[in-house]
Amino acid sequence: MKRSLSHRLEKGDLLPALLILPALLLVFCIIIIPMCYGLIVSLFDYNLGDTLSAENFVGLGNYIRAFQDRTVWKALLNTLLFAVGCIAGDLFFGTVIAILLYRLRESVSRILRPFVIMPLLVAPVVASLMWSYFFDANGIIYWLLEFVGVTYADFPGISGTGTALLCCIIVHWWQSVPFVVIVLTAGLLSISNDLYEAAQCDGINLIQTLWHITLPLLKSVYITIFLITGVDTIKSLDIIYALTKGGPNNASMTLNLYAYQQAFSYVDMSYSMALAIITMVVALVCCGLPYVRYTMRKSEEGSV
Repeated sequence: MKRSLSHRLEKGDLLPALLILPALLLVFCIIIIPMCYGLIVSLFDYNLGDTLSAENFVGLGNYIRAFQDRTVWKALLNTLLFAVGCIAGDLFFGTVIAILLYRLRESVSRILRPFVIMPLLVAPVVASLMWSYFFDANGIIYWLLEFVGVTYADFPGISGTGTALLCCIIVHWWQSVPFVVIVLTAGLLSISNDLYEAAQCDGINLIQTLWHITLPLLKSVYITIFLITGVDTIKSLDIIYALTKGGPNNASMTLNLYAYQQAFSYVDMSYSMALAIITMVVALVCCGLPYVRYTMRKSEEGSV
């Protein structure tokens, strides 16, 4: 047994597994164990200081309660709207800015790139507090909107039930678009210039080049951005909490924020855990499964 193990180590068969073992143990300790514990807690009527016992076991009672809670459905809708709005804006503005920086002269783009990524260096809570002053009735946003005839009554910002979630999306754009610009810039630099030169010789204009060459070659990059941004927006808490705290009248309440309130405002840990599990399932269905399907399809195409 020892000889076969040492022989396999000498051949290198077990070396990759041994190298990845510390990372797997770390993932198991800080992700798998807490997730399983949270799933167990969601099956009990548990608060801080209580013990998990057969008397407190409620089974799927917390999940049934969640499906009967109107606030949960409102938070789910807000979560999906927030995720769709953030992802769409991140991809659109990130693509536009990345291509503009790529098309500029190298000397100019080197100067502009540090300014573009500066919002990424700001903590989300600090960014939200800063934008809360911008969205104030006497803030710079409404000073600029006055030039186009938009008043505070027309766009009440974080105080309006119809605009609060949009304000949260705008703050997310401001902070997350630089990340998309960085990733897309790396993708653009990986595309061979020979393709663009050949397209130029064939008389293809800029829009056709973008649609038929650039975007298709960046598909895998967009899928990765979709996964990262999608999961990040579905589980987003800091921006919304610091900017609106889910208000007004739950207009910007999301699943993660609602779970946080149940845990730390109402000390209902078991219901909060159930909401957290539901949020995780939503992120898995909306972002995880499409990414897995894409990678499996890509691997099958590569093996053909």
